[in-house]
Amino acid sequence: MVSAGKSARICLGVIAGARGVRGEMRFRSYGDEPRDLSQYGALETQEGHQFAIERVSVKGGQVSLSVHGVTSREEAEALKGTKLYMLRAALPETERDEFYHADLVGLVVKDKGGRQMGRVVAVQNFGAGDLLEVLPDGEGKVDASFFAPFSLEVVPVIDLEGGWLTLDPPPGLIEELTEEEQK
Repeated sequence: MVSAGKSARICLGVIAGARGVRGEMRFRSYGDEPRDLSQYGALETQEGHQFAIERVSVKGGQVSLSVHGVTSREEAEALKGTKLYMLRAALPETERDEFYHADLVGLVVKDKGGRQMGRVVAVQNFGAGDLLEVLPDGEGKVDASFFAPFSLEVVPVIDLEGGWLTLDPPPGLIEELTEEEQK
């Protein structure tokens, strides 16, 4: 599997609950510029239900949005936890050295010598920066995935068209995994 490509859907965020009584919703945005949500067109749920965004506001780091057809607090509250998606192709092109998480998922992970180590299965952020979740492959590897910081030092080369990236892990990361598997 190569990276998701332009036909992939990207999760832009999740509805966090109602705000007010007229159907406005609190929204936890996964993007850098939540104000841009209204420029992308309709967003959709995992099941394909579409929501046309009428208004987006950002105040004090809190994102609120209004969508066509949701007019009461009860309707908004019923959507709490709903993730909203859009096609990757509808998003702006990235700059050099910028990536959408969906572009990284599925990439083959190689070491500096070009040997395959595994695949990126997710990009996580637990509050201290993005981490690549890598599922090792091959015999003698652990069953569980491991995390590597997503930085230029640790991931010096990314070839989206070729479907791979180079991982230069911090000292001890891979060795610790190998020791755990031997126990």
